[in-house]
Amino acid sequence: MLWILEQVEQLDPAEVLGLLPRISKPRRARVLAMKNEAAQVRSILAELLLRCALRMEYGLTDLPRIGFGEKGKPFFPDRPELHFNLSHCWTSVACALDKAPVGVDVQELRPLRREGQRLPSVCRILSASERAWVEAGETADEQDRRFTAVWTCKEAFGKAAGAGFLYDLRSTDFRPSPGTWPQYGRLFKHLQWDDTFLTLCAETPFPTRIPTFSELIQITEPDGGMKMKHFLVVVDMQKDFINGSLGTAEAVAIRRAVVEKIRSFDGEIIATLDTHGPDYLNTAEGKKLPVKHCVKGTPGWQLAPDVRSALKARGYTAVEKPTFGSLILPQLIRDRAGEEDFDVELIGLCTDICVISNALLLKAAFHEKEISVDPACCAGVTPEKHRAALEVMKSCQINIK
Repeated sequence: MLWILEQVEQLDPAEVLGLLPRISKPRRARVLAMKNEAAQVRSILAELLLRCALRMEYGLTDLPRIGFGEKGKPFFPDRPELHFNLSHCWTSVACALDKAPVGVDVQELRPLRREGQRLPSVCRILSASERAWVEAGETADEQDRRFTAVWTCKEAFGKAAGAGFLYDLRSTDFRPSPGTWPQYGRLFKHLQWDDTFLTLCAETPFPTRIPTFSELIQITEPDGGMKMKHFLVVVDMQKDFINGSLGTAEAVAIRRAVVEKIRSFDGEIIATLDTHGPDYLNTAEGKKLPVKHCVKGTPGWQLAPDVRSALKARGYTAVEKPTFGSLILPQLIRDRAGEEDFDVELIGLCTDICVISNALLLKAAFHEKEISVDPACCAGVTPEKHRAALEVMKSCQINIK
């Protein structure tokens, strides 16, 4: 998961420095040796965010011992199955935690020029085609934004590979914009807000969590803080919606991402199945959509084989539903969460019908919880309806990753 702490510059430095006893002795020594208060604050917050991620995702109350690789990348020698990466700038602190190598970089807006002259470092960082793309920006501000975005991609890629900036930076070529895309055998996720730019480089799709400072303090309390459960709802990944009677090329295209999400998800998984009887064409839905599909017991009702295999390997709860949204789903999640805090992520088919129906039901039932949808793991009846549904959900305060 990607964890981001925002508006760091607005925090009271004295309050953050008061959290020094919560961090490890090695980092505490480094913080005390720093002469810059802003650097001290961000270093403390970086470790606290890592501790928060470890506790919430893996239930680890103690920070594992940290070592450093040949080129300086930190790692857990005693927990080699866990990979992490940290980054911070004036406005934000970021932490990526996964079971595969990851790299993250966050930067505030960087100027391409100083006193009207292009920075000498630009030629050492950007490839020729990247320089052309950056300088093709219509305004100086747009050029600075392109430059900063490319910078974060290069650093995140290097950090994921364990090299940081110690590689031929001109050997990579990026044209980043907000969103997710595959490149160089990895998956990149780029975010922009205000004058802050972040790129994540990972092997699988990544959910994002943005805790408040007060949540960070609570979660990292020595007594264990608050607990969090994560639910993944896989909506209607059935044969009829993929390559059957209502199948689409877009549905086929997301199968791999859905499988990877299921495999990497750290939490409880629920899979819904659109379920109709032989009399479907005589139902209210059937009269408006006269295409027989997902009739229980037929091949088209079954989950796609790769999706079913991934779910079986992880363990999941199946929920059959006779219409777009499931009224059972909110109660099931409430019962499974018990007294613990929780969040819910939805993926699957179709964005503009069953995904949005269930997302809105869950948001109505749990309006104080984070309900999110990963668009890279969803497909609509058409690409246009997919995008329209995402905009509607965003308007209803559902987090679109």
